[in-house]
Amino acid sequence: FAFVITFYLISAGQLLAQVSNSPIKFSGQIRVRSEVDGRDFNNDSDLNSYSLLRMRFGAEIQPLPDVGVFIQFQDSRAFGGEPGTLANTANLDVHQAYFQISNMWNKPIRLRVGRQELVYGAERIIGPVGWSNVGRAFDGILSTFGRQSKLDLFAAIINESSTPVPGPATP
Repeated sequence: FAFVITFYLISAGQLLAQVSNSPIKFSGQIRVRSEVDGRDFNNDSDLNSYSLLRMRFGAEIQPLPDVGVFIQFQDSRAFGGEPGTLANTANLDVHQAYFQISNMWNKPIRLRVGRQELVYGAERIIGPVGWSNVGRAFDGILSTFGRQSKLDLFAAIINESSTPVPGPATP
């Protein structure tokens, strides 16, 4: 999987130049980062060093001028963290997947529904935590009103629980 994404990203410039009028736009990111962690404040212990990899591959489809769909997959891992090549640690996840309508009723109103990154207060209030190897996205709805001066109203799930909902629908 990683080889396919790497190959695509290397050749993406040539491919996109040939299909510039396509309603589908691809995006990607490969980030390799090494870290050294010595937060135990014990001079007798060795530093903990590791290398991280984050790959993202996205596709944006715009079938109509004001309607769009975006999906982005993410693979996030630490090198050497898997027990072997036959192990499946399920690092692949959907980072973003949303549906968006712009200029609703010919007004400057945008509605986005699904898993999405939210950024407010220079990421100090709410943000995707880009420095993290995994990053953060929210399942929710975002309504934006206005063009120059904007008002955003949103609702999102910030904590998922695995506790089943009681009632007849629960097995």
